[in-house]
Amino acid sequence: MTVGLRLAGLALLVPAPAAATDCIHLNRVQAPVVTPDGALVYRRNARTAWSVRPVGSCPRLDPRVTIAVLSSGERLCRGDRFRILYPPVGAPGRVCRLGGFTPLP
Repeated sequence: MTVGLRLAGLALLVPAPAAATDCIHLNRVQAPVVTPDGALVYRRNARTAWSVRPVGSCPRLDPRVTIAVLSSGERLCRGDRFRILYPPVGAPGRVCRLGGFTPLP
């Protein structure tokens, strides 16, 4: 879908922003990467990725930690839980919940 935009008499067509989704398929994505601002990025390939933020507070979520998803299904969904594992030995930390998945450009 595209969105029309008029600028100084010129009509431009720009892609509409992709809608957020509640679930992604675990078997189609790589392990998450934690960004410096505490978001998780799940990447399918070089052109498709989603960003998801924890619901509420999830302290000490930074790029050095490992994420262990606590899901038994094939999909990872809003509200699913994950545990933070701290380096160097993967000491278990807090359990947090996932928010919605926002497509990245």
